[in-house]
Amino acid sequence: MPGVGLIIRKSDENVKAETLARFVPVTVRAWKYIFDGHVEEAVDAMMIQKASNRMDRAVLIGQVKAYLEAFDTPATTGKGIGWQSESDWLGAIEDLKNAALIEKSWHPKELYTNRFLSKN
Repeated sequence: MPGVGLIIRKSDENVKAETLARFVPVTVRAWKYIFDGHVEEAVDAMMIQKASNRMDRAVLIGQVKAYLEAFDTPATTGKGIGWQSESDWLGAIEDLKNAALIEKSWHPKELYTNRFLSKN
């Protein structure tokens, strides 16, 4: 759903807080590196990591570039990589309900946290 994020069980947010506090900034730095003109290097690393998948390099480069263009929403622009917006989540929840994919009215704070992102 909205934006870029890492998926964890809600119960792990506190149990694994120390690990998440170290892992999330590393993930954000990796995405920043890709944004700073290192798409091809990122794709090459993906291809090495998943060599048995026989991925097409040119297709992957196109996919990553397209993904980067969709990273932000009007509500998240300028907030930093990974930052989630309550208004985006409210819209996503409503869309899922309208499509009959969920029944419950979730509160966005039940589904995401910005807790482990840098305050900068």
